[in-house]
Amino acid sequence: MLDESIKKRISLITEAGDDIDDLKDCVCPFFEKGGCSDCIGCPKDEDSVLGCRDYYLEKIKMNPMELWSEDFDKQVVLSRDKISVDSLAGIGLNCDSCIMYDKCPYYKKGYSCAIDWIGSNKPGTPAEFMDFLVSTQYERVKRAVVIEKIDGGVPDANLSGELDRLQSLVLGRVDMDRAKFSVSVEASGPSSAAKSGGILAAIFGKSTPSEPEPLAIAEKPESRSDITDITEYEPVEEPVKVKRRKRGAE
Repeated sequence: MLDESIKKRISLITEAGDDIDDLKDCVCPFFEKGGCSDCIGCPKDEDSVLGCRDYYLEKIKMNPMELWSEDFDKQVVLSRDKISVDSLAGIGLNCDSCIMYDKCPYYKKGYSCAIDWIGSNKPGTPAEFMDFLVSTQYERVKRAVVIEKIDGGVPDANLSGELDRLQSLVLGRVDMDRAKFSVSVEASGPSSAAKSGGILAAIFGKSTPSEPEPLAIAEKPESRSDITDITEYEPVEEPVKVKRRKRGAE
């Protein structure tokens, strides 16, 4: 709702028309008193004053204010009530705006599309959606293969891309069927239960192996019989090397 002072200024500017002197009296104070930076050095000639008038009348109803401020120059996007897609009339998929109107066997002027695109067999699980995608892509590939053969068998880059896409979809479907198994076990209890196996023994039927007890070794042997005899051996002398005499030497 516009204040009376704003309505009065709008009325004066409208009545002034193209009269520069009258416009200066009612347009310039709004910008100058608000501290608009564009007013510094403004020549206030006919072009500048008429420009400020048009700008003021354009923005004042979106940003109503007594004097100029920085908010006056901000862009304002007006909101409005939303309309449901299902209630649209004359917009969307209909025969008059369809790109295939000249080829579709169900075309009828002034009617909406006759094809039920969703149908009653809508996939309900991720696996069913993937099966639908694989089936649809396979049908596209078959058509592209026939078209390539009719075209003389020249390799078609588009067909190669569709084949790669079909391969990716098939691999994705295979990954969905792979069974993934993981076990996470958390146990709590006294330390004795952990030593004897505890919850792990109850689950897997095996107890945790206990550590072997250390053997007791006497500090001193009770008799010489406890000491292993060492076989005596005779040292073998290394042969002495005799220096060979040179030929002709006495």
